[in-house]
Amino acid sequence: MHPETLKNGNNLLARLLGWEEDANLNGVWWKTSKCAKVIAFDENRTHMYPELPFHKDWNFLMEIVDTIESMNDGLDELPLKLTSKRLEDLTYCCRIDNDMNVNLITIGNSRRLSVWRTCVKFADYYFEIKK
Repeated sequence: MHPETLKNGNNLLARLLGWEEDANLNGVWWKTSKCAKVIAFDENRTHMYPELPFHKDWNFLMEIVDTIESMNDGLDELPLKLTSKRLEDLTYCCRIDNDMNVNLITIGNSRRLSVWRTCVKFADYYFEIKK
């Protein structure tokens, strides 16, 4: 996958978590809680991940999945469900739906990548309806 596609997708996912990129410090993402503003991720301080790692690390990706599943689609109150399964041709299908308005599906050659793509697709949809 093209590096710019990964970067844009990861940036969308960080925003979905409520993280804000620092305007002056490249690669630093902040999250604000009720009592403090803390660094959520710093690309400059980690040797393991020199970029947002949602596409590489299940731990980061599952935080996105949990966030999505705790939301509704903004149009009704039905909860969103994310499902992923292996298909016969050894690809993976991932789907987010609520049996009503949202039905986003992607296919990828790895489970993590198909889940990542579907989460990015959801984030894009979410920010579009929030405009």
